[in-house]
Order: sequence, then C-alpha cells, then structure tokens
Amino acid sequence: PNRRSCRCFGGCHPLRGSVSPRFWPDHSLWHCEGLAMDQAQEERATQHLIDFLEAAIHQILYVRAVYPSELFERRKLFGVLVMQSRHPDLNEYIIQVLKSLQPHIERDEVEEIAVVIKDKTDVPCERFCFQMCAVEAAAGEMTQAAVEDGLRSLLRKVCVADTALAAPKEGTTFAVVAVSNTVPPELKDRWESVRKEDSHDVPAASLIPLRTTTVGGRVLSVTVAQRRPIDVSMPP
Repeated sequence: PNRRSCRCFGGCHPLRGSVSPRFWPDHSLWHCEGLAMDQAQEERATQHLIDFLEAAIHQILYVRAVYPSELFERRKLFGVLVMQSRHPDLNEYIIQVLKSLQPHIERDEVEEIAVVIKDKTDVPCERFCFQMCAVEAAAGEMTQAAVEDGLRSLLRKVCVADTALAAPKEGTTFAVVAVSNTVPPELKDRWESVRKEDSHDVPAASLIPLRTTTVGGRVLSVTVAQRRPIDVSMPP
C-alpha cells in the first residue's frame, strides 16, 4: 500500500529554559454548544485520544530514561498516575507535534504514531507504536465513560510496559514518527517525509503486544518493538 512515514523535526533537541509545569485539562465536561451530539462526541473523543498520546509520550520518555527522572513529576490522567515532564521546551514540542497531527487524526488519515528510542549510535532500539483504525462506533462507545475507560486501560499498559523490556540504555534520544497514506502539504514545514527503509524501524526486533481496544470509533493497538540482544556466545 502507499503508506508514507514522516518524522517530526526537533525530537532530539537539547533542553533549555526554566521549569514550568503544565496540567492536563479537566475531562469533566462532555458537551459542546451548537454541535450535534454525534459530532461533539467525535471531537471530544479525538481530544481525549490526543491527551492520552501526550501522557503516553511523557511516560515513555520517563520509563526509558531518555531524560533524568528529576525532570518529571507525578500527574493523573483518566485516574491513572503518570509521570509528566516539567520542562517547557519538551512539553511544548510534544504538544505541537500532536496538535499538528490532530486534524489528520480526526479525518482518519493517520494510521500509526510511534515513539522511537535510539541508542548512542542513532540506531533505533525500541519503537512504541500506537496504531489506529477507524471503525463504525457501536451504541454506547462514544460516551464519555466508554472513551475514558478504553484510554485508561491503554494508559495503564503503557505505564507498566518497561517491566517487559530490557533495562534502559544510557545516552538515548527519541523521535516521533507518523505513518499515513499521504503527507499533507501543511505538515511539511514541521515534518519531513522519509522512505520506508529510513522510517526508524527497529532492526531484528521482538514485538511485544500491550493491548488492543476500541475507543470512540477507532481500534487502537499499542505494541513495543525491541531490538533483540546479539548472542555473542560461541557454538559448542
């Protein structure tokens, strides 16, 4: 298929500036004046998905020790305890990455968003994949409770994903990769289109499925690809 990958600029930039925490929004409201309820529910479900992805990226950077642990502080999203960066540059980068993708997620143009962890030699060693596929929502799947329950279950799996992985490597960096069947022109000022062979796939990887669930008219699958260790033992 004509799938394209694009990588967001700036994923590995050094952190500078003062520390200023950002809080995730209150999810108690579930009503949009002037919109049909179905449309309002779809838009709110997408916003919840964006908030989930933002929290998941922060949590991944924490558990894989991409940045020092003292850079993070405890927060809650959907009732799940997560770690969030306190650095404004990193926070703003993550926000802008997801904000640029949000309209394309709403139009179901994005098939996958991945957080790629790279070692000191810039070779991918882990890839946290969030795959999404639009489906017709069943009755009750677009309610606030149903959407939050689904995303809560996924977020919990992300929070404990490190228990199935090898210890974090030192000196790692990260990149955010989106997979789509097209690269809209409006993304080209922040995203670069890359060939499949340059799309930060993890070589010789073991695939660890975390969870698949249906949330707000989308099937969401979370998996981790981790590079298998090289066996240096001599044959008998």
